[in-house]
Amino acid sequence: APENQEEKGGMPAYFSTRGFLNRKPYNLEVNAMVKKNVTWMFLLPIILSLVVGGFLTTPQALAKDPVKVGCVIPLTGTFAKIAAAQKDGIQLAAKQINARGGVLGRPIELFLRDSELNATIATRRLQDLVAKEKIDWHVGTLSGGITYAANQVLKKANVPYMSSCQTVEKFHQKGVTGPYTFTVASVTHTVGYAAAEYMIKNMGVKTIYIMYADYAWGQGNRDGIIAGAKKFGGEVIGMHAAPLGISDFTPYLTKARALKPDGF
Repeated sequence: APENQEEKGGMPAYFSTRGFLNRKPYNLEVNAMVKKNVTWMFLLPIILSLVVGGFLTTPQALAKDPVKVGCVIPLTGTFAKIAAAQKDGIQLAAKQINARGGVLGRPIELFLRDSELNATIATRRLQDLVAKEKIDWHVGTLSGGITYAANQVLKKANVPYMSSCQTVEKFHQKGVTGPYTFTVASVTHTVGYAAAEYMIKNMGVKTIYIMYADYAWGQGNRDGIIAGAKKFGGEVIGMHAAPLGISDFTPYLTKARALKPDGF
């Protein structure tokens, strides 16, 4: 937006998170409608999995055994703070569902595991939850690459899976997504494509510089921006892959500034 542009030859227009970050902390207790939606978003797929899996008529169901819900997220590492928010949300939903009598009388039991932001480790933890804990459902994951790996494990095991982060493009190719795989977020390529389209059509941007996180999520956004720029008459004049975990972006921003792009 215009307020995010420096008046005298500074950094170009970009999409700012300033307004989002300055919002008052969101409180689920204040907004009853959203609180209900969060709970039902968590609850309905579990009911579906129980119906599809035939759990409603088994001795286990009659004995009120818990519905086992797995959650493999990066509780340590670069994305630990984001994962902590996911953990809080999942625990809140389970608490609310159990307070209302559970799922068709069965309580929710959570199995949280740390993926360490590593697809190999996440795969091993998921396989363990399927084989040893015999989870009925999996919710969560963080990182496009790990989401893809999780889908492969859970599809093979016929365990319903609700992804809670952006997914890479190949995740949605025919024959890849599992029959019981769902996602509440967007596709990385689509986000980048839409950003490029908006900047070119609405902000007069002609040249674009891309700085992206150097893993599946960032690479998907990068590819979307490149495709969008080509489609709508823009030009990508430079890009840089930023390693995960860095905190000083000065060298990259200095390089971008020197190229004088219209959009960043």
